[in-house]
Amino acid sequence: MGGGGAGALLTNEGDVRDEAYLLLTGSMATTDHPDELLEPGVVVGEVSFLSGRSRVTTTVCKTDCLVLVMSRIGFQKSMKVVPE
Repeated sequence: MGGGGAGALLTNEGDVRDEAYLLLTGSMATTDHPDELLEPGVVVGEVSFLSGRSRVTTTVCKTDCLVLVMSRIGFQKSMKVVPE
């Protein structure tokens, strides 16, 4: 679990990371669409998570947020156990 308070950066454009985040509570927005709130249930950071490429946008917590952090290695291990 992770997250942050209002104004906290969750992802930063250009960073190369191997985590994706499932928003559990709160709301977020991306810097390229600051007026579109992301609500619980959305996954952010999935492009970098799946491809290994740099982040394509910055994501900011608009309210206090709680996220489930998923690592690429953990995801790959779980796919070996439950492939479908």
